[in-house]
Formats: sequence, C-alpha cells, structure tokens
Amino acid sequence: WVPTLAVSFDGMGDILGFGLRIAGSVALGSLSGVVNTAIIGRFLGGHDLGLYGMASALGESNPLHKLSSQAINQLSLPVFSKLQDQEELLRRYFLKITKYLALIAVPGQIGMALVARDLVVLLLSERWIGSIHLIEVLAVGGVFYVLPLPSAPVLTSRGRAQALLRFSAVLVVVLGGAILVGAQFSITGVVLAYIVAFPALRLYLLSLALAELSLSARAYAANIAAPLAATGVMAAAVLAAQGPLTRVDAVLPRLALEVALGAAAYAGSLLLIDRGLGTEMKGIVQAMVAGSRA
Repeated sequence: WVPTLAVSFDGMGDILGFGLRIAGSVALGSLSGVVNTAIIGRFLGGHDLGLYGMASALGESNPLHKLSSQAINQLSLPVFSKLQDQEELLRRYFLKITKYLALIAVPGQIGMALVARDLVVLLLSERWIGSIHLIEVLAVGGVFYVLPLPSAPVLTSRGRAQALLRFSAVLVVVLGGAILVGAQFSITGVVLAYIVAFPALRLYLLSLALAELSLSARAYAANIAAPLAATGVMAAAVLAAQGPLTRVDAVLPRLALEVALGAAAYAGSLLLIDRGLGTEMKGIVQAMVAGSRA
C-alpha cells in the first residue's frame, strides 16, 4: 500500500456536529456550577458561599455521588451504544443499571441527610453547624441527580445530542435563575430554590430518556420501588432511634449506632421486599469470580 494525498471527508460534518453538541452539553453543565457559585458569592458573601460549598461537598457531591457518576458514564455509554438498535435489550439494561444505581445511591443520599448533624460535629466541628440543614436538603436533592444518570448515555447512544445540548442550556438558565431569586433572601432561600428547580429539571431529562426507550413512568417506578421502600423503612428506623440515642454523649458511638441501625433496617427490608434480589446478587458475584479466575 502506497500512501497518497487522497482524503475522504464523507460523514465528517455529522461526526463533528455530534461531537460539538456533546462537548457543548458538558461545557454548559460545568458553566452551571460556576454561575451558581458566582451568584451566591456576589449576593450573600464569602461566609454563606463557604457554607454552601461544604454542604454541596457532603450532600450533593459526596464521594458516593462522584463514584456513581463516573462509573455510570464510563460503563453505560459503551453498553448502550452497542445496543442502540436493539430497543428491547436497551430497555432491559437501562432498567437494570437504574435499579442497581438506586440500590446504592438512594439509601446513601438519604442516610447522609439523616446523620448530617452528627457527621458535621464529628468531622468539621461546631463552627459548621450552620451547614447542617443545607447538607440535608442537598443530600435529598442528590437523589434526583443520581437516579437519572443513565439518561444522558442513553440519549447519546441514540444520537440525541441536540436534546442533551438543549437540556444543558435550560439547566443553566432555569437553575441559575432560581438560585438568583433565592439569593435575594438568604442561603436558606438558595437551597429551597434549588430543591424546587433541580429535581424538576432532572426529572425532565429522565422523561426524555423514557420517551426515547418507549418506557412508561409506571414501569420505571416499579423498577426502583424496592430500594425506595427499603429506604423509607431505613429512614423511619433511624428517625425513631435518634431520640433515645441523644442520651449517648459521644458523637462517634452515636453516629456508628445510627449507621449500623440504618444499614440493618435497609438490608433486611430490601431482602423481604425483593425476595429475588439475593439470588440475583449471588449470581452476579459468582459470575465475577468465575470471570476473574478465567
């Protein structure tokens, strides 16, 4: 083979257009965070911005949140792209990934909200008491970030880059506008505006993915019903125990008891609600062990 100067640019326009839209969507998502931070700093000052930043780090953007985001984006896009023309299989994998994401993320985020006070006192000292309610709200809001995570890879795999770009533009404007309104009152106003606007935006993104896959909201809700119900049992158990646990003066033992009780309540109720989950998890572990040995 002898190289020549003959070059074909057939299809380059479509490829570049698709790539630029995806890049634009990611850039707008990053811009949204910058805009929100600038608004809070400009109207409320450094103290409230520091409280919001710490609350965001522990509530919305905690390590579990970041790990799930990276894992879902890196693992699901190649799978969805391979199955982009096999709608039934694509639906099945979308629901399975969503279910396992909910199994980990929902109790993790709600658990963070439940133990926020003791966690702040233990890790940050009482100087950060003002961030507790912010952490609680942002942790709950984080559920709405994590659950729709497979939506963007699905839309990308199906060539819906324009829809993602439009969503990201709407996110910047609507969320930024809501935070601007809340910042006219207080940092509490900011997080209240966030918890109104952000879940609605993320649910809209989820609706785009469900429509793309011809999935009903009822089927999606049924898919994650078990972890949601088990998380409700966990929350009820921890809240019921927090009164008696106030007699425990040391923060670390009290926090450990809250976490242990919540984990036991969640795991036990989950296995009772979804009786096939134990068998399914056992099969996954056995497959992973067999694969590692091979």
